[in-house]
Amino acid sequence: EMGAEKQVERRVVAQLLALMDGLQARGQIVVIGATNIPNTVDPALRRPGRFDRELEIPIPDKNARLEILQIHTRGMP
Repeated sequence: EMGAEKQVERRVVAQLLALMDGLQARGQIVVIGATNIPNTVDPALRRPGRFDRELEIPIPDKNARLEILQIHTRGMP
């Protein structure tokens, strides 16, 4: 028997697939997803017309982290 968590995951994936398939008729819509463990994304979600492009964004280096901190603390005393 399938565990409760796996059943929930399958229902969520099925609902997401149905929603994404319905978007094609609505014109140019971009859906963006993010994960830190891409190998666990259901293969059905990675098919053409769904999440079919992948962009890897690496962990920021020291200088980039400092820049991010400065942006988010701008205007703080």
